[in-house]
Amino acid sequence: MSLDKPASIEVLLSRASESLAAGRTDLYCLPLLPLLEHPWSKVLAEVSKSVTQFKGLEDKADSLPTEVVTFALESQRPYWVGLALAWLEDGFPRSGRIKEELFSISQTKHIPQQKRHVAWKLHHENEERA
Repeated sequence: MSLDKPASIEVLLSRASESLAAGRTDLYCLPLLPLLEHPWSKVLAEVSKSVTQFKGLEDKADSLPTEVVTFALESQRPYWVGLALAWLEDGFPRSGRIKEELFSISQTKHIPQQKRHVAWKLHHENEERA
């Protein structure tokens, strides 16, 4: 998959639904990682519009984007981490779990230094405003 032509959001939701149907509840976010290749505002609108069409995802309209960002950060794969960080830098809301993962990323040596610095900054951003 490339940023030039990311997979459609409906195709990704379908793959996640199939994953859930196959009993892979712990990995159903894996086929959703390419959502991060789309702008998060587009994903939020499309997911809330389309998610009810897919078995197993019907009740996840509000939580799905957060679950995908968390999954990407937990994966500690530099590509997905970078895309999740870009969403967060663009204003995607940060839950407590995401803040924990940001701290973890900032301390992980196999993540490129620039991404660790971004994670550190995002982790501490709200503290500086208080």
